[in-house]
Amino acid sequence: MKCIAWNIKGGKKREALQELRFLINNHKPDVIFVMETMTSLITDTYLQIIFPTYNVSVVTLSGHSGGYESFTKTPTFNSSQLPIS
Repeated sequence: MKCIAWNIKGGKKREALQELRFLINNHKPDVIFVMETMTSLITDTYLQIIFPTYNVSVVTLSGHSGGYESFTKTPTFNSSQLPIS
């Protein structure tokens, strides 16, 4: 499973979405965490349109800091592949 965690320090910039698209296209991660987006303008619906192969969850900022986005591929994993003892 491939994961990307990124403290973006402000996700409103157009370059941030372009960089995120570049990371996804080149690394094909299963899970992505984007922290400190510092915006309430970007919604999960908007990101779902841009990244349709991922389930997207957005937590907007609180005050002057925070904000969080998570992306998981559909399906992330098959639970029947987990070892059971």
